[in-house]
Amino acid sequence: MTRLNNVLGRPDGTAVLAQDRYVMTKVSQAKRGALLGVVERSWKRFGYRIESVNPSKIVPAIFAVTPDGYGVNIQVGVEGNVSFEVGSPSFPYSEDSEAYDSGGLEPDTMPDVDDPFWSR
Repeated sequence: MTRLNNVLGRPDGTAVLAQDRYVMTKVSQAKRGALLGVVERSWKRFGYRIESVNPSKIVPAIFAVTPDGYGVNIQVGVEGNVSFEVGSPSFPYSEDSEAYDSGGLEPDTMPDVDDPFWSR
């Protein structure tokens, strides 16, 4: 949970939840556009509104909003690591609620699985 601040940098009583997921299959540079195309068409079928697209051949990305207000994106990193992120609409939070602490654990984001189609 991330607590949000107003323009003065003070807590405004709202928060958002976000979750990242990493694709562990290696996606070749030649197939990245195809992967993002499949995702974009799928999101449109589900009624997601595409907000922006980064057409870069190296670090492409798509940013969208679901019909119920969640932000979603797929991004390709410089090294070919693909990630999905979902963020909730803002919601009120109680001052005494606890923020999530990952305990310092960071996920492995680098793909290590070869696939006969996506990795070549």
